[in-house]
Amino acid sequence: MSFVGRFTNIQVDMNKNLVQSFLEKIEQAYPYEWVTNEGYKTLIIHGDKHYQLPFKEEKDLLRLSIEELVTSERTFSIAFNELLFESRKKMMGIENVYERKKRRLEKREHDIQMIQNRRTEESQKTLAAPIPNETKERMIELEINYLLMELHEAMKSQDKDREITCKNKLHELVEQSKRIS
Repeated sequence: MSFVGRFTNIQVDMNKNLVQSFLEKIEQAYPYEWVTNEGYKTLIIHGDKHYQLPFKEEKDLLRLSIEELVTSERTFSIAFNELLFESRKKMMGIENVYERKKRRLEKREHDIQMIQNRRTEESQKTLAAPIPNETKERMIELEINYLLMELHEAMKSQDKDREITCKNKLHELVEQSKRIS
């Protein structure tokens, strides 16, 4: 009984690390070489037959397009099938156990950090004592005095915009003062 592996209508995108791990498996059994021409990088694997895998490089991805590939070599067929399987998983966003565990751990750490930040904010709110009305009145009084000096300078320099701004702020502060009293 002879072995036949048949791959048809393949078009997958994969990252370079995936291709590199495929090559590490292949180089144990077969010699290979890269040939570059017209925007394509062709991987030629020398087995019983020469298998040509044409990759088109796009940004950080390699796109493999093959109409049909038939092989009677079990080792090559298994390694190539694993490459296709892993690349399709990546394209569909399927994570392996380790990737999922890592992603969940990162999410858990992020959630813990968010909870700790919220607790810190809440504790800081409770730690600060409310400002007494007398202190608020004194602060507003100081701010009014400062704005009066600024208004005086604006009037001296005949800066109408600054004068209007100061008057509006003074009006707001007077209203605040009335609400506190």
